This record gives sequence, structure tokens and C-alpha cells, in this order.
Amino acid sequence: MGRSGSHACRDACTDLHPQVLRLPKPPPVLAEHFDEALYRKTQAYSIDKWCEIHMSAQGQGILPPRLTSSSLLRWLGLFRNLYSFAETVALLLFKVLPWIWIQSDQLIRRQVPHPLLGWLRGSTQRFELAQTVVFVLILLVSRYEYCGRGA
Repeated sequence: MGRSGSHACRDACTDLHPQVLRLPKPPPVLAEHFDEALYRKTQAYSIDKWCEIHMSAQGQGILPPRLTSSSLLRWLGLFRNLYSFAETVALLLFKVLPWIWIQSDQLIRRQVPHPLLGWLRGSTQRFELAQTVVFVLILLVSRYEYCGRGA
């Protein structure tokens, strides 16, 4: 967007710029690293870039006038967290984790050769450790397949 567009953006929507883009002087942390002229140039560039992205998104109907990309990401994060919560509640209500624990026990008893199975049964700690490893592997593989990343 050209200079005239950025000036129009600055005049029309200065209240929408992020707070940091409205500072006339660099913050004390940055003041020792940059001179004021360089700070003003970077501020102008940042405002132009922000306006270009914001105005093009509004012009394409992507964002309503007062909705910025950060607030959109917050809304998407909210829905993601709600879905994750519902998924966790379903796992607990339908007792999926105890079922997977039982399946890991049965998988070890069916698939492990008898000499190794005898060694694992010799100690409760060894068998529980092996069962935990199989349990975690089942969870990881099921999560991998569930997310659509599997083959």
C-alpha cells in the first residue's frame, strides 16, 4: 500500500494501532540500543505494515472493522480449548484409559515370548513398567492416527 494509504490508515484508525506503535519515544530498554531517528523509522514502517495488513483484511471481508487477527486467534484458541476439554471429559466418562490399560496387559500376555514373560512376571515392578510402556505407546499411536497424521 502506498504512502497515501498509510496516511489514510493513520488518520482513520489510530485508535486501532497496537499500543506499542503509539509511543513517541523508544522505551528505556530500547533507548540505549537505537537512536531516536532509527526508532521513528521503524515505528513508521511498523505502522505502515500493520495498516496494510489490517486494511487489506478488511477490504477482502476477512476481518470485521474492529476484529484484529490477535482477537481472532484468541477466539480460535477458545474453541480449541473447549474441544480439548470435551475430549478429556469423554475419555473420563467412557473410561477409555482403564480399557487401554487392560488392553496393554492383554497385549503383553499374548505377544511377548514365554521366557521373557516369565521374567516380567517374576517382579511386579518389571511387569508394570512393561505395561506402562505399552500403554503409552498405544496412547501415542492412537493420538497420531486420530489426528490424521498416520498413513
